[in-house]
Amino acid sequence: MRSRRLPFVALAAAALVAVSGLPAQAAPPPGGGDPGPDVTPPKITVTAPAGAWEGWYSHPVEIEIKATDAGSGVESLTWTLTGTQNASGDANPSNVVVAQPGVSTFDITAVDFEGNAKTARYGVGIDPHLPTITLGGTATEGMVVAKNAVRTLTYTCADALTGIRLCTGDVASGEAVPTSTVGPKMVEVWGIDRVDNRAGKVLSYTVVESALQANRVPTISGTRRAGATLTASGAAFTPAADTLVYEWTRDGIAVATGPTYALKQADIGTSIAVRAKGSKAGYADGVTSAVNAGPILKELFTVTGPMASLQGTPAVGSTLTLVSPTFTPTPETTTYTWSRDSEPIPGANLPTYQLTPADAGARIVASITVQKPGFESVLVSAPATVPVQASELGVTRPVTLVGSAKVGQTLRATAPVFDPVATTVTYQWLRDSTPISGAASSSYKLVAADAGRRITVRVVGSRAQYAPTISDAVSAKVARATPSIAAGAKARGKKKVRVTVRVSAAGAVPTGRVTIKRGSKVVATKALTNGRVTIDLARQKKGKAVYTVVYSGSAAVANGAARTRSITIR
Repeated sequence: MRSRRLPFVALAAAALVAVSGLPAQAAPPPGGGDPGPDVTPPKITVTAPAGAWEGWYSHPVEIEIKATDAGSGVESLTWTLTGTQNASGDANPSNVVVAQPGVSTFDITAVDFEGNAKTARYGVGIDPHLPTITLGGTATEGMVVAKNAVRTLTYTCADALTGIRLCTGDVASGEAVPTSTVGPKMVEVWGIDRVDNRAGKVLSYTVVESALQANRVPTISGTRRAGATLTASGAAFTPAADTLVYEWTRDGIAVATGPTYALKQADIGTSIAVRAKGSKAGYADGVTSAVNAGPILKELFTVTGPMASLQGTPAVGSTLTLVSPTFTPTPETTTYTWSRDSEPIPGANLPTYQLTPADAGARIVASITVQKPGFESVLVSAPATVPVQASELGVTRPVTLVGSAKVGQTLRATAPVFDPVATTVTYQWLRDSTPISGAASSSYKLVAADAGRRITVRVVGSRAQYAPTISDAVSAKVARATPSIAAGAKARGKKKVRVTVRVSAAGAVPTGRVTIKRGSKVVATKALTNGRVTIDLARQKKGKAVYTVVYSGSAAVANGAARTRSITIR
């Protein structure tokens, strides 16, 4: 079999050392200048035990996950484990024991205090299972075989997870087992998979000086028909067998032993054969050639006349009639069945059928089954009709949409007018032709996932004996939500400023990054968390200052900007 390889990052043969925790404050560069923003993401290190084969182990292993960052420090390390084993964590470092057989995959994310992120994926395979060994050929367990007789042994080894590295035995697969000397014998086969799981299997047999020789094959008497009994007799061996067993087969597969065999329904159409096996102490078993009784058959009906067909108009209220061919001999039982789009129609068991409103739009098929003991039953079907016609509702006024196509706003559908009046009206809203789960009322509030898409309302009117009728209305592309940005700045000691930003929008939680400017100079950039972010600024120039907050926007929320009130930096 083909083995599976796994994705890896930072795989190590022994434990790796990495810096953990956060420095209290990043050291300034030589000369005391501003080191500038930290734009380098953290480093992720995954440490695994040595001895893996392509990431696979034969036993549970402990994996260490660690993140380091030489700049602003590691703010968070999170990981999830999925596959045959599921887990998650956020400790830095994390030590995880993977024990479940199969493939488990770590997805790791590390973020530093400047919002720089690093992701990694690492796979681990556990294969604790021993290989399986299958023996075949003419050499069988416990056999008694004549000296120098040829009995071959075939074998295969398999391993579902890592595959087989070695499959071998005392004899090569397909070769004859040793029979040159008499006495008990044993041949061993063993298999080793790619992570060194080992399994063995032993074939035991006995070699004797000679075997019984068949000098007369069995004869078969009886009628070759299900329900009858076949009898085998007359087999003989030299020297005479102490025990004689007749073995019956169906298409080469053993089904019974004994001098008689009762034919069953399962034997119809198959070939029944018998052979005799003789046994005598001190001799290998002797086996005669197989004698074939011939195929076991049933008689067939003769079918004459035109092919089966349906007469009548395929429209609701009309009657269809099944015209069938002639069967010889006359059947004892005749059964009619009708189906609608391959589903049986309850109670429809006559040669005629009146179409009902439930049949509208479906294809109708009729079948006749004839039976008689001793004969194969015959099923004849007429070709399916075209879809059954049904009246449709008219639409005198189609559905229309009211409202602004913008995230956070609500669209409302004005109901269409059907003629005659629909007894049931249903609504379904679609996003770019895909139904929106749970959106099944006459109004729909636009959400973040709708931004840039076209929204359709589909109204279906239904009435008994009429085909369901659809009326659609489609919106313009949904615009992104308008953000509301609140920004504040507060001086916090010598040349330090704290800027707080809150971004909100109807129908969406803003994501993305905000940029802080003092005048035209960018002084910080950071990602929003749940629409909020706090940024501490150091080494700010003294005096009065106004900061501008620029929000970059997201897929669902438009970009925007706001200014803080003027503050005095000392």
